[in-house]
Amino acid sequence: MNNIILIGAGNIGSRHLQGLRLVEFPLHITVVDPSPEAQERANKLFHQVEARSDFLGELHFASNIPTNHSFDIAIVATSSTIRRVITEQLLDNNQVRHLILEKFLFQRIEDYKIIAGLLERKNVAAFVNCPRRLYPFYQGLKQTLKSENGPVEFHFSGTNWGLACNGVHRIDLFAFLTGNSHFNIDVSDLENTIVKSKRSGYMEFNGRIEASTEAGDKMIVSSFSAGNAPNLQIINTPSRRYVISEKQRFMFVSESLNNWEWVRKDFDMPFQSQLSNVFVKQLLTIGKCQLTSYEESSRHHQEALKGMLDHMSRLGNEKIELCPIT
Repeated sequence: MNNIILIGAGNIGSRHLQGLRLVEFPLHITVVDPSPEAQERANKLFHQVEARSDFLGELHFASNIPTNHSFDIAIVATSSTIRRVITEQLLDNNQVRHLILEKFLFQRIEDYKIIAGLLERKNVAAFVNCPRRLYPFYQGLKQTLKSENGPVEFHFSGTNWGLACNGVHRIDLFAFLTGNSHFNIDVSDLENTIVKSKRSGYMEFNGRIEASTEAGDKMIVSSFSAGNAPNLQIINTPSRRYVISEKQRFMFVSESLNNWEWVRKDFDMPFQSQLSNVFVKQLLTIGKCQLTSYEESSRHHQEALKGMLDHMSRLGNEKIELCPIT
């Protein structure tokens, strides 16, 4: 029986747990969360999942991370504030083959190198949960874009959608669709006003993030501070145009082969509870998965985080080394 540990049974953690319910072979699952209320809620959600077969494994809850255990997969779904400490505690006291980390990874630049060194010493294969790489819709779009002979222009915009916390999802999607993960990220157009996050104790930015590749691909990701513009993604190539609404699950496509006539196409957006089973089965059967590697995602996180820390330092006229985003 494969051993899984899930640390953090909050909103995203409980969705991971629901996804584990869909894995069709026996799992021994340990869920760690200090809150009895969170444990109870996660347990209820787990048993609400409709699956094709009965759950053949074991589900246990604990308030603390166990020691001297061996885990095939560990999922750390805590807030970014404690993620480094939790990851160190987990890996220093247990054997872990594969590690899944939630984003935003860490709030300090030094944490990325420290965790990278720990992963290497412990021989742990780590991935970051940027789940759009698992969406069939984006996997198909990636294959289509491979046939393009020119660069890709990637635009995403909306109002107050959490640029600091969620911008890394768009950066990762840009890297995935273009097949180029090495690029510089420019955050010099962030607005000077620091916004309180919907989550207590955290902050957000509005403004714009840009990136470009050596192949000529360009990304512009914008969050407006005023108005109520819906989130919209636009992808342009020399022979195709895409206008995508993830919320409403449809897009308009215009192609040169069809005289640029606009065609509406619907698509599915899987929930996290429909995706965790996918990467877990991939890791347990072939030893790798389609999520972003820690090495690649860490590079994107650090580029964005350095820019935000520099921006905060300029605003406060002092060196800032911690950015409270999650």
